[in-house]
Amino acid sequence: TDKIIAELLVGANTTSTGGQDQGYPLNTWYKDFKFQGLYTAGDLSAAGLNPGANIVALEIYPSESPGQDLPNFRVATAWTGQTTLSTWLGTTVGYGPTYRYSYEFPMGTWVRIPINPVSWDGNSNFVVEFSNDGNFYSPGGGVYLRDAGNGRCLRGWSDSQAGSYPFDSNLITAADHFVPWLRVVYTEPAVLPPTNLTATGLYGQVDLSWTASISSDVVEYYIYRDAGTGTMALIDSVASGILTYNDTTVANGTTYTYAVVAEKSTGEVSSLSSQATAIPRVASPTNLTATVASHQVTLSWTVATGNGVARTLVYRGGAAATLSIIDTTADGTITSYTDANLTNGTTYYYALRTLGADGSVSVYTTTVSATPDYFGPVCHHPEAIRAMAVSPLPF
Repeated sequence: TDKIIAELLVGANTTSTGGQDQGYPLNTWYKDFKFQGLYTAGDLSAAGLNPGANIVALEIYPSESPGQDLPNFRVATAWTGQTTLSTWLGTTVGYGPTYRYSYEFPMGTWVRIPINPVSWDGNSNFVVEFSNDGNFYSPGGGVYLRDAGNGRCLRGWSDSQAGSYPFDSNLITAADHFVPWLRVVYTEPAVLPPTNLTATGLYGQVDLSWTASISSDVVEYYIYRDAGTGTMALIDSVASGILTYNDTTVANGTTYTYAVVAEKSTGEVSSLSSQATAIPRVASPTNLTATVASHQVTLSWTVATGNGVARTLVYRGGAAATLSIIDTTADGTITSYTDANLTNGTTYYYALRTLGADGSVSVYTTTVSATPDYFGPVCHHPEAIRAMAVSPLPF
């Protein structure tokens, strides 16, 4: 399969390192360095990678050759759901440790480093780690970097006091927002999975839709589901001309994660598509409003749509975070409720939920607040009342 080269973070601000910039890739101002940079799934997708892409090599762009040889140079990788790095992430070494001469990292040219292939699932973020366990130090060495945003990298350094790789103790560590200017070398799978998978939770079902695989001769799509076990299980299949699926074998209130696989007529199958998650449940009411009067608040809303609507549950609290149920409607068609015997001048918070026919409940509506009060005429003094009683009418 032909190898494809993709540059990450195109257009991001670029800077360079070298000299005494400790902890960055290739820098030898300290004996040891360890650097982890995180590239998001969005970064990989924007560079043209599809789910199932097999990354077989990385390319870095040195801004300065190392100040000395790198006797134990390593490259490691990891997949993660984290979007930032606050502590060192466990990685798998895909290259090295090996002795690399400083002249093998010439300034101003792409240097390719082969790694054990790693396959992208279309969802995970990509962590790349560069390290060296050295014996001596001298200033020099660095790579061009791209600004990826806060929390996207960690760099560490030591003069052997952190022990050997992976330097689990006493490594001086600093967070940063620059990651190596990186190109990934990858191969595409024989069959690409479908894309843009979405999942919508309804009462007693989850509706899926996706965009067809761009691979030719696709004949079938296989639907996979994880109901919280951490394992995707095949639940059904549809012909290639069908791009939707309704899963009615679900329990309301349970979180389900889905993926779809494409199959060619030759029997070759794609990797799992990007995942989509949904929770089937009864719909919530909408457009909740509150109208105040003396000692009461009247709520109005639009009834929940869809199947399974049985009743509306009314919640009240002294704060939005302390709601508790105070009443239920007789059925799911009622659109208003009056909460009486309240204290004027006190603010009350309200929200609604739908009670499903199976006893499950919807998510809360948006919370509204209201402060009941008296809005009629006010007489403040007995003399004023008597004066009003004897004064001629103005009409």
